[in-house]
Amino acid sequence: MKNNVFGVSFNPATGGISCLRLNDDPHAMNWVKPPLSFGVPVFSHNLKFYPDGKDFNAGVPRDFILDRFEENETGAVAVYHTEQNQTRPRTAETAESFAELTARTEYSFDENGFLFVKTAIKNVSRWQKFFLEGDLGVNFNFYDDYYDAATCMTSRCTAHLWCGEDSSWVCALKMGESDKNLGLVFTRGGATSYSQYGCKSNDRGYFTANLNIKTLRPGEEYVFAYVLFPHAGKADFMRKIASFPHCAAITSDNFTYFTGERVHIAVENAAGGEIAADTDLPLISCERRGNVTEFVFDADMPGEHKISFTYGADGENKTFAKVFVSEPIETVIARRLEFIVEKQQYNEAGNALDGAFLCYDAESGRQYYDEQFSDMNAQRERLGMTIMLARYLQTHENEKFLSALKKAVAFVRREVYDEKSGEVFNFADKYSSWLRLYNFPWVSLLLAETYPVLGDKTMLDDAYRIMDAYYERGGENFYPNGIFVRDLIETFGANGLAEESEKLRQRFLAHVEKIVARGVNYPKHEVNYEQTIVTPAVSFIFDAYLLTKDERYLREIQPHLAALERFDGVQPHYMLNNIAVRFWDDYWFGLIHTFGDTLPHYWSSLSSIDYIKYAEATEDDELLKRGVCGLRNCLCLFMRDGTASCARLYPFEVNGVRGERFDPLCNDQDFALFFAYKYLPEK
Repeated sequence: MKNNVFGVSFNPATGGISCLRLNDDPHAMNWVKPPLSFGVPVFSHNLKFYPDGKDFNAGVPRDFILDRFEENETGAVAVYHTEQNQTRPRTAETAESFAELTARTEYSFDENGFLFVKTAIKNVSRWQKFFLEGDLGVNFNFYDDYYDAATCMTSRCTAHLWCGEDSSWVCALKMGESDKNLGLVFTRGGATSYSQYGCKSNDRGYFTANLNIKTLRPGEEYVFAYVLFPHAGKADFMRKIASFPHCAAITSDNFTYFTGERVHIAVENAAGGEIAADTDLPLISCERRGNVTEFVFDADMPGEHKISFTYGADGENKTFAKVFVSEPIETVIARRLEFIVEKQQYNEAGNALDGAFLCYDAESGRQYYDEQFSDMNAQRERLGMTIMLARYLQTHENEKFLSALKKAVAFVRREVYDEKSGEVFNFADKYSSWLRLYNFPWVSLLLAETYPVLGDKTMLDDAYRIMDAYYERGGENFYPNGIFVRDLIETFGANGLAEESEKLRQRFLAHVEKIVARGVNYPKHEVNYEQTIVTPAVSFIFDAYLLTKDERYLREIQPHLAALERFDGVQPHYMLNNIAVRFWDDYWFGLIHTFGDTLPHYWSSLSSIDYIKYAEATEDDELLKRGVCGLRNCLCLFMRDGTASCARLYPFEVNGVRGERFDPLCNDQDFALFFAYKYLPEK
């Protein structure tokens, strides 16, 4: 199939799309990730209860059997069936009694040249069929993996999925700056969640949109349809989905609010009927302007709140948004620090870990340390707890917290780095099995944040020595995250270390020039390509501008900002909106120990910091709003009992493991509080 917009190829063995290209794309990117086929219906119920040796980790489960496939120049048709309990004996004589579901998928081009796909699923058995969440779905295997940065810029996409019942869609963005992007919106039916299969460190796997259907009576049919269309970017995508009567475009400046604020939500629907809202938040006002209805609610109750909407010509369509109401940031931080000091600090005189802040299992109530698995030791990302504590004590007096900070810093100085060489180690007892450059700037930051509290000048000496060691070990070729070198340069200069400040400044600017020279061809780090390889480029180049006022840096930063923003979602949900896609963190840092979309994840806040810093200097109000929104949305990782979660596993299911839950391990998430306290414009 081909028209003036799309070139479409099918796999006749599956009846689904094997290749989908935009005709005006100069890179001729295939949006379909092999080897699976796009658009194929999925029935995983039988695989769950009668697996018959099938491996969920191998790929998307497919229990529909292709009966026939036909294609011509203007369309294609695939016909499928399923059979009941496939582990029962089956003969030719009894085959009819095993018939369960049929599916017919039709592909065609609509009047706009968009690719229209309609599937009718029918119950052909003599029994009413009931479906659990995740039983019935459709393959949306967008090409979302990470081979290397150069490949990703032109030939891979980030898929932002919204399963909002009748208003369900996918905003797929090329990872590199481009106006040749792909959108998907349901025009009939919809989805309630999505699942991932085959997900791993450099591969987001395959997506299944789980359909919004609960039961089918004998002879009853469920029909869903969607359309694929090109778009120029997020703003264009939101405008286009608002034009579909079946869909409602929901927008807000924020999806996390502090108690006492007002929740502002706008809902746009082209059908022209009344839009109504239902939620436990008090309604302040409701005002309609054309196809847009603006709602204002009172954010009076902490926690998650679902706002359900009905819309359409007859009010027959349903969708929702989710917002989070947080207590004041000061309350969240104080409560979290109280828990850290009471529950996560290890205290045993003479023990190498004495004073260290450890991981904590919120389900069992146990501290945890693993001397072999470095992502669960007392160093590395766990240092965010000490950094947050030091930042808080710069403006608050608390003797218990101060005592805990002194012990934590003593642990770091004793076990984590060498005061003579500046080397930072992976494990206690100053041991490293390999050189991890990420660790160096974090310890330097910790010492710089602690200096105003304890007033120990040697901390600044050590902080400089660590940065010197970082650059001596090849740091100018590395993209570290969570470090603010300009702050260090200014701190050294203001505290009698003028020579050290200037030396670091020169090394830093040389580092930035290497980043500028590479452009968006980012080097591989612990994964091939990801959001926190881009954030250092944005942060460093912008800090170079602030240090030098050289306008060239503002120009050089633009492609990096464009690449960074494409990781961020636009869905009407506090776990997704302005949150960067990440999908490997729970495997390394959590107890659930699975790959899959971790939305939100605290490192998403690094993007927000870059936006806020850039926006404040350039007076870009829209970018500032996005930065504040994303930084706020990470606050849901911190619970009202003082515990916290290293990641929220967002999909319904990942690689056969149930999702939609916070990982119970308090691990590395406290950097998010440090960032919120340091950079949110309002406290």
